[in-house]
Amino acid sequence: MLFQKNVIYVEDVCRIIYQAIVQEKVSFPIVNVVNHKNIALSEIVDILKKLHLTPITVEHKENTVPVENLVFDTSVLKQFFPDNLTSYETGIEKSYTFFKEKK
Repeated sequence: MLFQKNVIYVEDVCRIIYQAIVQEKVSFPIVNVVNHKNIALSEIVDILKKLHLTPITVEHKENTVPVENLVFDTSVLKQFFPDNLTSYETGIEKSYTFFKEKK
């Protein structure tokens, strides 16, 4: 099974927190602030490889610990904060560009 994670772009988290404060949505239930889909770590590496001009070598190590792909319920997030989240590709590209410029 391909191991997947659920990551979210930090600007999306900030926007959701800001909207919750401004809109005073204090009475809504617990919200899973996650992206609407999981991404395989290998997909993240592939995106980074496309952005990086020189080859990237990835070392794979055998995982000896069982891992689970967690699936989060995003229905409350979609209900209260229907704005689209930043795609994985766009978020990784923005982060890559930011850190490259800060180098």
